[in-house]
Amino acid sequence: MASDERKPLLPIVDLPCGHLPDPHKKESEFERFASLPLLAWKAHKFGILLTVVSATVCWWLGYAEKRVIDDLVFKSIFIIFGFTMGFRNVRANQRYSDALQHAQSFYSAFWGIYTVMPTESRLRIRAQLLAAMQDSVSHIHRVGKNRQHCWFGIVGLEPAAVPALEGAEVPSPGGDLEASKRAPAAKAFSYGSTAMLRSLSATWEEHPSGSSGAWVHPKTPMPPKSEEGDDSCKDAINPTTSGMLQNVRAVISPHVKLLQALMVVEEELERIESGSQQKLRRNFWLLKAQVLKSYDSLLSLSFPSVTDRFMTFVDMCLFFFAVSFPWGIKVQTLELDALGRGWYKVHIDAGVILVFYTTVVVMVLFTLNALTAVNEDPLAGLCDDVDLRRLARAVAYGFEAFDSLDRQPTGVLAAPAGEEAAVVEKPAAGFHMPEDSTA
Repeated sequence: MASDERKPLLPIVDLPCGHLPDPHKKESEFERFASLPLLAWKAHKFGILLTVVSATVCWWLGYAEKRVIDDLVFKSIFIIFGFTMGFRNVRANQRYSDALQHAQSFYSAFWGIYTVMPTESRLRIRAQLLAAMQDSVSHIHRVGKNRQHCWFGIVGLEPAAVPALEGAEVPSPGGDLEASKRAPAAKAFSYGSTAMLRSLSATWEEHPSGSSGAWVHPKTPMPPKSEEGDDSCKDAINPTTSGMLQNVRAVISPHVKLLQALMVVEEELERIESGSQQKLRRNFWLLKAQVLKSYDSLLSLSFPSVTDRFMTFVDMCLFFFAVSFPWGIKVQTLELDALGRGWYKVHIDAGVILVFYTTVVVMVLFTLNALTAVNEDPLAGLCDDVDLRRLARAVAYGFEAFDSLDRQPTGVLAAPAGEEAAVVEKPAAGFHMPEDSTA
């Protein structure tokens, strides 16, 4: 018992509201239930409205009690939709589970790297390590927020925000800064647009001398031939200045910053370990690989799991099924005896029943499709997605609480019986949360 009292207790991490869910707060069942129809409405409001309009028109034309479309049409579409959504939903739930596992592995590696280091070394590398972690997870969320951003994330880039580039001095490729200032402003275009297709169809044309060449569009004449040894023609067609091939601006991803921070940690470990001692460095090498592997896994989960064409096909099948559904069923007018003795009867027209049945059926299908689409992108920042940025800030508060073990009010750490207490100086550097760069 006395031995346990001498051990310093684990610190309590006081997290601001919103970083982690409150385990003592019970979620409202009504809010959870209401969130699903709202999710379907946000994703398929146009299809839901057209379905209700289709059912109303069927009622108004007097076909509520008649079947206009053969049942085989609905059965074939429903089978295709069922198989598609079944496999897709299983994969979507698996991606969500993988995101949780890789996030745990990512932050667990940071804890393993940080906590085994001496106090002075921790304080020396903490700010840079936390900043790299925060920027890395923010980059993952920015890539996952837009399906088109995955192409930038694949090559280690990130789309540059247009407002941030207004007035910025960006030199043109192959030219100086002054020349780029005099060049006409380039018009932005979306990935996959006609301008992009034209730029992809450009070909590299070699100069007859073989010493140089240029990217030439089929409809663009070759630039003037330069003298042998002159490489100026390779920049003759500038995507910014020519007005035909426009530039897409991007920035380097924070992956480089993460690698630099890990390098700083390794240099610190090399400084404090002398001779053949490698206990800390062997631990670091193992956890460094875990950090980078988890980062790559999380970044890959921010990429789309299915193509836009596949999603369009599913939405098209669901739309045709929902709009034609009221024309393929028949309902009867309902007479209800409210009290069971014939005193009060309730008349419900067949059209009202038709609209109700149609709305219930299509809402289930639309909700399933919307829920699957959300689960496929667990890092897009929607609904109950995995929020790596909040978790990173929680880890930062945990680091500060862990360092508080070395800041006793008396300046003395508890020591086992028979040993002198170790005096630990209070760190001069205060605790600063890394800024959340989510632009």
